[in-house]
Amino acid sequence: SLHLPLYAPERAPNTPPTSAMRAFRQALVEFESGGGLPTRHEKYSRQAKMIRSGLSDLGFSFFTPTADASSTVTVATVPKGFTAESWLSPNYEAGYALFECKGDLRDGWFQVSTMGEVTDEMVEAWLVLVKRLLGR
Repeated sequence: SLHLPLYAPERAPNTPPTSAMRAFRQALVEFESGGGLPTRHEKYSRQAKMIRSGLSDLGFSFFTPTADASSTVTVATVPKGFTAESWLSPNYEAGYALFECKGDLRDGWFQVSTMGEVTDEMVEAWLVLVKRLLGR
């Protein structure tokens, strides 16, 4: 018969998630070297305003009133004449990762984020794509 040794609960064998811990440590180093929370918040807020202003000018509505909205994720209406899928697909094909909403919001709303390696120039280029997709 196969015998596995019994371990005391306080000494259970497990392997620490070394790669995840190293990645998190590096992320913290990069976060701090990039100016920390104040700089990151300013970037996210600036880009969220760019996105919301550009979409608003094109007639999009937002799930959350602008004053209460997150600086990292904007939830906007899928434009008339598109389904969620037909809106997300050409954005994805052009290199922009938008996200579908879940549940009751799935068919009429989409999400766009400012998190990650997003530059102001990328936001501006995406808004140009949005205009082109809308035929403007």
